[in-house]
Amino acid sequence: MPADDALTHEQAYLTRTRAALAAMRGRTLALEAHGGDKIAGEILAATLWHRARSSRTTPPGPSSSDG
Repeated sequence: MPADDALTHEQAYLTRTRAALAAMRGRTLALEAHGGDKIAGEILAATLWHRARSSRTTPPGPSSSDG
């Protein structure tokens, strides 16, 4: 495969994976945390938040608008 084709293929793959991660992040953030009690609910909410945060496509940093 020529280098240009390989680069185009890789860029398309990355575009698709970023879109999939954004969709997963959106679904995770849309969930409502319902625990058996207040503490369990808070733990679940925090877990969901951390899971959504870990699916960011831009690493945290000064230039990141996704953090």
